[in-house]
Parts: sequence; structure tokens; C-alpha cells
Amino acid sequence: YQSISPKAIYDGSLWPPRRGGTPEVPMDALVASEPDNVYILLGANALSGNTTGDALIEYYSIMLGEIKGRLSTEVKIYIQALTPVRPEAKYGMELVHSVNNRLAKLAMENGAYFVDLTEPLAGDDGYLREEYASKLDGIHLTPAGYEAWVQYLQYLIIY
Repeated sequence: YQSISPKAIYDGSLWPPRRGGTPEVPMDALVASEPDNVYILLGANALSGNTTGDALIEYYSIMLGEIKGRLSTEVKIYIQALTPVRPEAKYGMELVHSVNNRLAKLAMENGAYFVDLTEPLAGDDGYLREEYASKLDGIHLTPAGYEAWVQYLQYLIIY
């Protein structure tokens, strides 16, 4: 789902799948898919204009509880960090680090795994690598950025 928030995952609203099709309730679609693993990366859009990330963390917590309550206890849940941003982004790396620390704590408290995406996506300066950053906003990824992200996840799965 494009531009979906954690709250929209569990609130019963209808969302069109990214590749088209009939709108669906995301939580119902997730449960129906009977996954072995769930990878979650949400929130970059929600941080624009937000200075603390408090609401995002609150909604993540509720969403995580809903997911755990509706899926088998055998399902592994991976909470992925917010990706690094460029200096020109609407919000800075300080907020990204703050939210990611809170997401890591939330993952630990809920028996989920935390995947830090800084390593594969940030340059030596700590910001999103220029070649991975959309020229439009300095937040969203380019195809090369998505490829680096996918390769990193594949590496983690193998090891």
C-alpha cells in the first residue's frame, strides 16, 4: 500500500493494493495471507511536519499488538528502521535516530526483530547516500536505493 500509516493497517479502512485491484482492509489481507514473516517499514511520510514522532510510535505499538493478536505466535515480525534522509529533507537525521531508537525498543519489548537500514543506505556522513535519494524530497529512495535495501534484507536472511 502506498503512503499508508501504521494506524491505517489496523483501523479497518480500505486501501487499494499498490499493484492495483480491489481495495481491501490491510489487516484482513495480512491475516488471510498466512505469512511466516512480516516485514514492516512505515512512517517516513508521517514524520513530515512532526517534531517528535510520538504519534507514529503510539500507532506502531497498537498496530504491532493487533498483528501479534491476529497472527500465529510462530510468525516472525521484523520492524525496519526509518531510512536515513538527505540534509535537505523536511525532517532531519536527529528525528530519524530518535524514532529508530524507539522502534528498536518497541521491537524488543514485543519479541520482534529490529532491522537497522542505516548500514546499507547511509554514506560516511550519516545521511542517505545521494545516489539512493529522490531528488524531489531527499527522503524517498531511488531504484538504486530500493535495490540496496532489498540486497541487505536478502543478506540478513541468508546469514
